[in-house]
Amino acid sequence: MNTSRGIVRSASIWGILFLGLCLSGCVLQEIKRQSIVISDLGVISGSVTNESEEDGAIQVALFRVEGEFFEPVNTVLLSKNGEFRFDVFPG
Repeated sequence: MNTSRGIVRSASIWGILFLGLCLSGCVLQEIKRQSIVISDLGVISGSVTNESEEDGAIQVALFRVEGEFFEPVNTVLLSKNGEFRFDVFPG
C-alpha cells in the first residue's frame, strides 16, 4: 500500500514539475515577445512655449493619419511651458 502512495506522490511531483516547466516556457516566450515590442518602441518628444499673453493649460496632441482623417492617439496636458513625451509603436 505504501508503494502505490509513493508512485502516486512521485507522479504528482513529476506532473507539477512538468507544469512548472511548461509555464516557465510560456513566460520566456512572453519575455521575448515583450523585448521585441520594446525594441520597436519609438519616442516623440519636444518642448512647448506659449508666447502669447493668454494664461491656461497647453494641450499637446499626437494624431495618426488614417486615409483622409486624423485619429487622435494620445494627449498631454501641460499646466505651463514645458516638455512633452509620447512613447509610440511603429506605424
